[in-house]
Amino acid sequence: MWKTIANLAQEILFPEKCIKCGREKEGYICLDCAATMDILDRTPCPYCHSANPPDHICAKHRSHLHRLCAATRYQDPLAQNAIKLLKYEPCVKNLSQSLAKIIWYHLQLSEISQDIIGQFAIVAVPLHISRLKKRGYNQSEEIAKHLSGFLKIPLIENGLKRRTQKGQTQALSDKAARLLNVEDCFYVPHPEKVKSRKIMLIDDVFTTGATLEECAKVLKQNGSEEIWGVVFARGS
Repeated sequence: MWKTIANLAQEILFPEKCIKCGREKEGYICLDCAATMDILDRTPCPYCHSANPPDHICAKHRSHLHRLCAATRYQDPLAQNAIKLLKYEPCVKNLSQSLAKIIWYHLQLSEISQDIIGQFAIVAVPLHISRLKKRGYNQSEEIAKHLSGFLKIPLIENGLKRRTQKGQTQALSDKAARLLNVEDCFYVPHPEKVKSRKIMLIDDVFTTGATLEECAKVLKQNGSEEIWGVVFARGS
């Protein structure tokens, strides 16, 4: 009942129309406005920005991720506004579908075959419990649900969980500080679900990479084979 009332209130206060041009009935990001975004067809190494090899993370960084797929850059004004509306008040939950669709476009532009994509399962980065209580949903999980449908690959629900007493909630810009902040934050409640699986690890934004790296490390420790970071936007 309360969920229905909350959904109705959101429809009245924030009806589904494009967050840029106001056009109705085409989702929160209409096709015309999506076309103005710089949707990437390739993602260089997120740590040194090398494009060789394309779409992969350079071996010298010893990343737990095999590659990073980022649909756009966080510097894009529309991308910034979309993420803020998804994560902060009024918390437009259904905006996650538009972000997932743009990630889908990016993967198509990257010319990754469905045969390759079909080998993967999806896991969402879990949210800190205090933010989950405040927001009412995990934005990465919402993106993951829609992306699972677009790509026609399974979503492993609760593939990762976050320890309740670990990690701060504030934003940290320094990579070393972020790595320490998320160390031992995550665990796999059902290792048999991720063992010997290729995983697309879903988050909204890649900044320093600390969260994705820690999640990927834990998944590998529990038997996952190849892990791609898949995000809506990258910070640089």
